[in-house]
Amino acid sequence: MTSRPALPDLDLPAYQRAARLLLTHRVLTAAWPDPDALPLVRRFAADLDRDLDALAGLRLVTTPGGARLVGPADHLDPFAGPDLDRRRYALLALALAVLERSGLQVTLSDLSARLRPAAEAIAGLGFDPDRHAHRRDFCVAVEWLVTRGALRLTDGSLEGWRRGDPDGEALYDIDRDICRLLFHPPAALHELGTAARLLTAPPADDAARDTRRLATRQRLVRALLEQPALYLDDLTDLERRHLQTEAAEIARDVERLTGAHVERRREGLALIDPGARHAGPRFPQGGSDVQCALLLGDCILRFVSGDDAREQVRVPTRAELTQSLVRELDEALPTRALDPDAALDRAPPDAQATLPLVPAAFLAAEAERLRVEYAAHLRADLQGDAAALLAAALRVLTEFDLVRPVPGGLVAMPALARYREVAVRRAAAPLLDLLDAR
Repeated sequence: MTSRPALPDLDLPAYQRAARLLLTHRVLTAAWPDPDALPLVRRFAADLDRDLDALAGLRLVTTPGGARLVGPADHLDPFAGPDLDRRRYALLALALAVLERSGLQVTLSDLSARLRPAAEAIAGLGFDPDRHAHRRDFCVAVEWLVTRGALRLTDGSLEGWRRGDPDGEALYDIDRDICRLLFHPPAALHELGTAARLLTAPPADDAARDTRRLATRQRLVRALLEQPALYLDDLTDLERRHLQTEAAEIARDVERLTGAHVERRREGLALIDPGARHAGPRFPQGGSDVQCALLLGDCILRFVSGDDAREQVRVPTRAELTQSLVRELDEALPTRALDPDAALDRAPPDAQATLPLVPAAFLAAEAERLRVEYAAHLRADLQGDAAALLAAALRVLTEFDLVRPVPGGLVAMPALARYREVAVRRAAAPLLDLLDAR
């Protein structure tokens, strides 16, 4: 079934911008990502809700304070965004839980004090507002909420509290509507039993043919919209067969929805937007981590195309990476909450794709070389620590599915080749010219 927006072609560019904003940010408010975004999405809300539902099984939820895109989760993503590592994301989640039980206003001191017991009860997290690093991470989570309008400063200063000034304090108004938009779990988390229940299971084998066909198509569209690349080797036989017959129609629908271009390659599909307009996960620009990632990516590409890349290893599929993350999350659940009979309902990989192994020793050696060569242009904490440089670079490359970890090292995914032609300048800034690609 092909979905076509029921609106004049004259309105299509604005409609596509609204769709890209939704797919990029998932949650929009009067303050985020800019004052014009929410009015634009509301203008096309009915069209967007209908078309996203038909194409990808996604629904647009609007409230007085904002809008949110909700829908099935096919995979778990271990990355929370460029500003939120796991620790900061955990503090953000705990802060939202505190705000849910708060009144109309809250001070930073009160918010941190009420958050602390929950953080201390989580192994490996903890929270001590007297420690500068903990205060800094907490303030990053608070700033994240402020930029989206969940908190509005009415008195005091965040910076004074962050520095630990004796009189440092800040008072915030709480927007409960936006808090509920930001925290929208599909189920009561304490009743899950396993993180696998956060995922949407595919239709049963005995489901009607049309039901299975629509669900398969929508899963493929979601993957194309939400992932840097849709690799055929990540798909089941059923999904590959569907894509072989429906790829052209899916591409037309997605291109009309987003205004971007669906690029078809031997390895799969990718949504490319040279105009830097598209919604999905885009490779970030600027910063030492990004510079290190692109420099290391270039080293990886030269290695896999050279004579040293002899050992081939099987590429883990996205489903297997999700299974690994589910096991990791389940290990953190209280024993009383675990469901011993729950299992991740995902088909095993049908393909056994292999790629050259990039050994961990090679990566460590290249990280040290890059640290020495570009030390003057790196962030202070990376200048003398090759391991930290390597970790920062791999985090970016892994987040954008340009590499995947395997025992003994990693494999370079085909999309990494889009960054082969990287211009490196020995100047203060910027080191790199980024390609306009996802």
